[in-house]
Amino acid sequence: MFAQLPSQTSTMSSEEKMEDANPYAERKGPQEQSWGMKTLEDWTTMTFMIPQGTAILSMCLFQLQWQFEGLQLIATIAWLFSIVVYILFLLIYMAKIYMVPGV
Repeated sequence: MFAQLPSQTSTMSSEEKMEDANPYAERKGPQEQSWGMKTLEDWTTMTFMIPQGTAILSMCLFQLQWQFEGLQLIATIAWLFSIVVYILFLLIYMAKIYMVPGV
């Protein structure tokens, strides 16, 4: 009733067959990148909103009507933290421009 297909001989080893059968197997090849390069490719200008928000928070803390001892110190620390984070993000973004051209 049904025609039988000729059996196909395979030249693949059993390990290669297992790798092809498992879709979650790690593929290592020339296109594999480190997590640092993947992070640089995904780095956007939106990350500069983090130091901007921290600086706004520090200004709001500094100008609160309800002042207590140490509040201005907390605001100053938040301001300095935002400057450090801004410089760090700027260096990372400059590294992205240098290391990942055209992205």
